[in-house]
Amino acid sequence: MNITVVPRCPVCGSQKTGYYIIGYDNGALKEKYFHRGERIRFTPFPSVNNCYCCDCGMKWKGTLKKKHLSKEEFSSYLQDHDFISDRDKILNERKIKKDFSEELKYKKQKRIKIIQFLTLIFFGID
Repeated sequence: MNITVVPRCPVCGSQKTGYYIIGYDNGALKEKYFHRGERIRFTPFPSVNNCYCCDCGMKWKGTLKKKHLSKEEFSSYLQDHDFISDRDKILNERKIKKDFSEELKYKKQKRIKIIQFLTLIFFGID
């Protein structure tokens, strides 16, 4: 697994750090990077600061390193950088959205059946 490693926060020492990408927010892209073990934020224009801390909000100019990790190293990296709990939260939110959309789909089908039934009764049209 190839990842971009962001250094620890120079103020609070947290490993819960990420980096900036030039562009506009895209939830799917942000989630893809997150599951790869990277936290990103979007910025509309280039900035001197390219790193940020999720805990204290610090922004700084840091050196980003590309690194190749084995599966074991990647799982320990996720635990060290507090991705597991955040990842579970995202998966739970996705499940809730999926359940909600399925419920809406069911209600829509039910409405269509009621309208078809009423049309059949009042107009005799099937």
